[in-house]
Amino acid sequence: ALKDNEWVEGIAKAHTENGVPAIVIHCSMHSYRAASTDAWRKLLGVTSRRHEKGGRQLDVQNVAQDHPIMQGFPRMWRTPNGELYVVEKAWDGAQPLATAFGEDTKKDQMCIWTNEHEGAKVFGITLGHHNETMMSPQWLDVTARGLLWCVGKLNDDGTPAEGFAGTGVKP
Repeated sequence: ALKDNEWVEGIAKAHTENGVPAIVIHCSMHSYRAASTDAWRKLLGVTSRRHEKGGRQLDVQNVAQDHPIMQGFPRMWRTPNGELYVVEKAWDGAQPLATAFGEDTKKDQMCIWTNEHEGAKVFGITLGHHNETMMSPQWLDVTARGLLWCVGKLNDDGTPAEGFAGTGVKP
């Protein structure tokens, strides 16, 4: 319920003024939703203030199969559990990577995307309310590629730049 616009604008400015990348996961979208400034939402690339009824599996459609982040992500992935955020607006610079159909809204909702805003690269994913979703290989892989993309360490074919590949061993 933070309404301090100057404070929120300062957070966004810390990214845009210096080109600092951001990874925004799930409830990050709803941070600062009470503020009247759009600075945070423009940085994220989306405006979302609510979600649909949760606790159901979501069929996530890969809508950008050629994007490096989406390499290796299936055409359709059914989440183990989910909470679908309602995207009211996609800002200039936002590129949808995946969507899921909203039973409440009766329309596709962007749930994975990139954004480039005033020099800052952003990877966003609204999926991740439930542990079993965040622990799935699909979520972990796409989020890792999103992080690498943000920092310029993801090749065009979706593989990590040299020195940035994981071990492949589960923790």
